Amino acid sequence: MIGRYLLRIAFLLLCLPVAITSARAQSFFSFSDTPCDSTRCDSLFFANEGTTPRVLFRVRMRDSISFSVAPLALPDTIPAGGRLALSVCFTPNRKGTISDSLRLYIRTATGFDTIRVRLSGKGIGPSIVIAPSSLFLFPKTTTNSKATLTITIINNGDLPYDLASALPPVPPPFSLVPPLPPPILPGDTVDVQIAFEPKASGVYSSSINLPTACGTSIQLQFNGATELIGTGAVLRIGKAGFNPVNLEQTPCDISRCTDVILSNVGNAPLNIESIDWLHNTAGYTFTPAISTPFRIEANETKTIPVCLNSLTRGFLRDTLVVKSNSRTSIAFGLTIDVSGSMSQEMSCSGSRPQRIEQARTQAKNFIAQTLLNLPGVGIQDQLVISSYSTFPNSYDPDITFIFPLAYITDINRPVAEAEIDKLETKNHTPTGLALLQMIDSLSASPLKNRVIVLLTDGDADDILTIPVDSITATARARGIRIFTIGLNLDASAVSYLQGLAGGANGVAFLATDCNSLQTAFETITDLVSRGNVMREPFSIRITSPILVATKSTDFDSVYIGGKTCRDITITNVGEGDAIVDTMMINDLLGGTATGEFSMQSPVKFPIPVPESGQVKFTVCFTPAKIRVRGGSAMFTYNSCGVDTIHTTFGGVGFAAANLRISDRRVGPPGSIITMPVYADSAIGAYGVNTITYGLRWDKSVLDLKAIRPGSAAAGTTVKMSAPVSYANFYATVGLISEGSSLTGGGELAQLDFEVLRGDSLVADVELTRGLFEDDNPKTKLNNAGAVALDSTCFLSSKPIKFATVAKVAAGDVTPTPSTGRNATIPVSTDIATSVTLEVYGADGSRAVAPATYRLSVGATTLGMDVARLAPGSYYAMLRTESGEILVRKFVVAR
Repeated sequence: MIGRYLLRIAFLLLCLPVAITSARAQSFFSFSDTPCDSTRCDSLFFANEGTTPRVLFRVRMRDSISFSVAPLALPDTIPAGGRLALSVCFTPNRKGTISDSLRLYIRTATGFDTIRVRLSGKGIGPSIVIAPSSLFLFPKTTTNSKATLTITIINNGDLPYDLASALPPVPPPFSLVPPLPPPILPGDTVDVQIAFEPKASGVYSSSINLPTACGTSIQLQFNGATELIGTGAVLRIGKAGFNPVNLEQTPCDISRCTDVILSNVGNAPLNIESIDWLHNTAGYTFTPAISTPFRIEANETKTIPVCLNSLTRGFLRDTLVVKSNSRTSIAFGLTIDVSGSMSQEMSCSGSRPQRIEQARTQAKNFIAQTLLNLPGVGIQDQLVISSYSTFPNSYDPDITFIFPLAYITDINRPVAEAEIDKLETKNHTPTGLALLQMIDSLSASPLKNRVIVLLTDGDADDILTIPVDSITATARARGIRIFTIGLNLDASAVSYLQGLAGGANGVAFLATDCNSLQTAFETITDLVSRGNVMREPFSIRITSPILVATKSTDFDSVYIGGKTCRDITITNVGEGDAIVDTMMINDLLGGTATGEFSMQSPVKFPIPVPESGQVKFTVCFTPAKIRVRGGSAMFTYNSCGVDTIHTTFGGVGFAAANLRISDRRVGPPGSIITMPVYADSAIGAYGVNTITYGLRWDKSVLDLKAIRPGSAAAGTTVKMSAPVSYANFYATVGLISEGSSLTGGGELAQLDFEVLRGDSLVADVELTRGLFEDDNPKTKLNNAGAVALDSTCFLSSKPIKFATVAKVAAGDVTPTPSTGRNATIPVSTDIATSVTLEVYGADGSRAVAPATYRLSVGATTLGMDVARLAPGSYYAMLRTESGEILVRKFVVAR
């Protein structure tokens, strides 16, 4: 691996290399502050300090947005002792700290390695704030007059801001009042006036995107109105914050709000039917909640606070959907009855004008006072006018379109009024045919809202040939609504007009006096405009720190009761400072804490991790049991919502135990001697179910006859793993003892050997290998047993004796837990011997000084002074003269 040959990366900044000594460690390189509209490059050197060549075959950037690497011919070989230069450039795409990761893929003689280099830099530029708001709502202003508002521009950034060069043209009738300020230095504030000077009546709504810095803009919204010619509520929606153009961003743990202003710049009441979010799950909330419907009078506003409730990192987008009766463009078809009965009189506030006179008066008022022409906000009504009757002294229809379908403008509005003045009464009333022809005319309009307004005073002459149902069915199919206004009607005429309006989604109005006619027109525009939907987009980028931890940490094999520690690293690869709140260490399955993995020292939370920064935690492994142990650490921090990071630990706890042949036997030729194999009594705590071991002896002297479980291995089995093999001077055999009762503490197996010949020699029976379960605990072999080969001539006159090794056994420490001053451990031996007693803490440090005791044959009890021991786990360790080790765990509690 690369780490084995000490392959390293060095950075060069101003010709000063910064070495990275580990290929696996995440390394950092920071660029100096860089303006957003510029590029800064530095050289990165890859040095091969190994003894063999290395090949760089791929270079990758994680994001490749603000950082880039100059093209490089790959693969490229770096000879031993050589180096390779990479040119890395930083072009910040936004203000603030920006991070990325450079990955270098290396091929070695033995495999592959990946080196990650963390890049960081800060984009700088001006930072503009508009106060009190970037939304400018001018009061209603008379044409050819002037209104002004003052805004304050604050530069909270790092570089000067030149408003004069950045400002795009302001659309008339809005303008900036000169002179414009000089470049605004960081920390400075200037006031700027904006004027509204309407030259014609109407509603004016415009916006410009003011570039600020680092690809961001602030949208300036201008809204102004004069007295309107026409009728209707006109909704304008404005807000200062959460505007998609502004490219705003905020940390997810920061609460932000903005005021959404609903303005009625029309001249009729605005009825807000509903306000809701298109997605309703994105994170924008009304604070407080809004109750609908509600009403906004003409020239008034209502402010709705909208706050951010971010639960996710990234762009938070939604659309505010407002449903109201705000005016939209309407295509009106004005159909006027000029039959003979329209010359009759009607009551009008004390006077008695002819019905045709009032029809002309109200139609002109409708054209002058109801129709809207507001192209600046996308409202421009269309109008078509027809009159109908029959030719004099006949029933032949006389249907005339006195004003063709056209958008209403200041030029053609009086033209339409003049045509109304020319209307004269004629003969009969072909209402059905007139309506069908008006439906055909309105069908040519591109507008969504199309309305027929019928002014008449009586029944239709063609009701039998053109029934009501056929008229309304045709209107509905074309998307046209019919409203009727009846002048002094009789009962049958009322029924006819109500049938027309009701069947074509309209309303029938009965005008009994002149004033009620204009009220009908105003009501019609309100009804047609209901359900109008306006949408206001919201967008903000939610930033969040992102923590990554060392994926896994492997501890070396650690003796039970010992302790080893490793560092784990947490890196903030997101945006903004992270705050680590808690840490919990669990076992491998996520359950309760194991106690085998712990922090080296208490950690005080919260712990800040700066953007692109790192912190290290030291975790220690103190195995309480043998074999592989696993654990994990979970950290919580201030991410969007509740987020955690995890890292896993792995280690092996091990112990040592004796496997020995230490007895001495004397056997004459032809006799059977039994040689015991002993296992340490300490293996009972380790859960060992299988022990494999091998034996070797002189094949010319001894012959293996039988094997069986020892006295301390009741319920277990012992068998040969393969037949006895013979080679050179020796015979060997492999044995397996297995079963759930391998608690140790005595004879593991008994081996019967036949003595083949007798002389004055001694033959050894040796343990050649031993393995407890999966090599844990680790085996300590004590060799060997000896067999004296005594010829018959020496049996009575020269007996053979051996220096016998003591067999020491130990019981459990009592009491446990120990709460007093003393604890005891029972010990027994078959011959007089000495033992050394030591006490170790769970961290592997010696807790009690060693003491040596002389043991007599039989059982005795050794005492330990535990008064000065702190609460916790400890290990009593007995060492015999022959090197055996007996370990017993006990607990001290207070």
